[in-house]
Amino acid sequence: SEYAAPGLISAFTERARDLEVELSVFRVGDFENLLLSRTIDAAIGPSVIAAPPSLEIRHFLNYEMVVVAAPGHPMTRASVGLGTLRQQRWLLGPSANEPSGVVTRMLQRLRVPEENQRIFHSHLAAVEEAKRGRGLALAPSFVLSRDLARHELVRVDGPHVSAQGSWTVWTPTGSMRSEIAAELARYVAS
Repeated sequence: SEYAAPGLISAFTERARDLEVELSVFRVGDFENLLLSRTIDAAIGPSVIAAPPSLEIRHFLNYEMVVVAAPGHPMTRASVGLGTLRQQRWLLGPSANEPSGVVTRMLQRLRVPEENQRIFHSHLAAVEEAKRGRGLALAPSFVLSRDLARHELVRVDGPHVSAQGSWTVWTPTGSMRSEIAAELARYVAS
């Protein structure tokens, strides 16, 4: 949610300037405990198959995760096979560490060995390295539209080089939900 959360939080806090909002990064597996302990009021992250009854999870965005490389990278010249994709250097953002995320699912489907994965502090940093021709990067297609239009990046063609993902907002249910969390969930889902 590196791409969605900052803009959503900024737009939300513009409406209510008296709010104090902090952006932190946690694993999805920790969301329930963080929310129920009131360490956080709301969380933005990937969708899950089943929500715990103590949490409400509202879907707000579908996206397509795609593989890109710099123009001239050998993987951009023709459709490539799984074996060739596996051998490449993969430049990844922190969501590669999220067991339930779309990036992890793509890497598992492609069977990319861990030694071929380089994880950066942000997806943006990984994409910038891909622009320099240092490997393949994964990012939501809507984030890459400008880079693709400027021919700074090219989509890689081959099996399993795109996947659908979605983002959701998580809040506690009932009396555990703060007014701010309820308002954020309504705002994000509208």
